[in-house]
Amino acid sequence: VRDAVRATGATASVIYVPAAFAADGILEAAEAGIKLVVCITEGVPVNDMIRVKAALLGSGARLVGPNCPGVITPGECKIGIMPGFIHKPGCVGIVSRSGTLTYEAVFQTTNNGLGQSRRSVKKPVVAYIAGVTAPAGKRMGHAGAVVAGGKGTAADKFRALEAAGVRTVHSPAQLGSAMRAALRRGRASRTRAGASAPRAALKSKSARARMSVARRKKTRLRPKRARAKKPQAARTVKHRARPAARRAPSGRARARR
Repeated sequence: VRDAVRATGATASVIYVPAAFAADGILEAAEAGIKLVVCITEGVPVNDMIRVKAALLGSGARLVGPNCPGVITPGECKIGIMPGFIHKPGCVGIVSRSGTLTYEAVFQTTNNGLGQSRRSVKKPVVAYIAGVTAPAGKRMGHAGAVVAGGKGTAADKFRALEAAGVRTVHSPAQLGSAMRAALRRGRASRTRAGASAPRAALKSKSARARMSVARRKKTRLRPKRARAKKPQAARTVKHRARPAARRAPSGRARARR
């Protein structure tokens, strides 16, 4: 695996080896620098997986599995054994303990025009729990309800999911329609929120305008304070001396002229 990583720059590995050798395969991939390890193998001894989990801590590698069908981003990448043709690029992420129920959920969402993706979980969640009819204390397959210490029944799981705000269905045939309805409700609520935002902004702007008008009116109605007159400095006025009036010339003077 290390030689393959060096030659190709691979960052993911899928493990198909028999159960007795699966743990070594996972550890070899992690030691080679693989960041995503997908283990399809079923029946890996619990003691082997305890050793694997301890070794992966702090290694930077992420393990999906064992005993899983793999992961897929439709139209981009598939690592596993799921049938690719029933998948379609879309907006619904599907996580399941059962490979068969995964394919059922995929088929339901594809038929409802939704498609699948694992890029985010900021959307409504719809869940289905298998094993409702399992006898108490019995494990009906790897997807059934497991009872441990009187807890963990299918009914308990339904209640826990519903308390967390998850929409639950009691038949896998309802997964697609329930998800479509949940997404429609979410889009409708976002549309209403978006439409109310301009109205809220308008109301806020109108309120600010009213406050501004009231403030101006209050300013106009406020009585003006009498301003104290500043003492004026004494001014000295200089009067110019008037020129003396000229006397009329005498007769002798007129004769000389």
